Amino acid sequence: MKTRLQARPADVDAAVGLRVLRRLGAVGMTQWDLAARLGITQATVSRKLRGQRPWFASELVTVAGALGCPVGELFGERCRPVVRLDKAKQPPAG
Repeated sequence: MKTRLQARPADVDAAVGLRVLRRLGAVGMTQWDLAARLGITQATVSRKLRGQRPWFASELVTVAGALGCPVGELFGERCRPVVRLDKAKQPPAG
């Protein structure tokens, strides 16, 4: 029987928070700016960044849009370029 790895929700929230914090700095955005976009207080943003409060999926969609990155990047995913299979299978024109 295989053992499944399970992440604790607080650890995931903290890891996402760290990525959001780094991205905030990279784009020159403050916690106050992010709080205004999310409609929450700066104190709540701070707690979320430290993993003390959970992130909601709808918030992460807004955060990713504000930071100009895909939501998956906030979870540590590296996205590959998209290849459209329907176009790749077509024979060359001519």
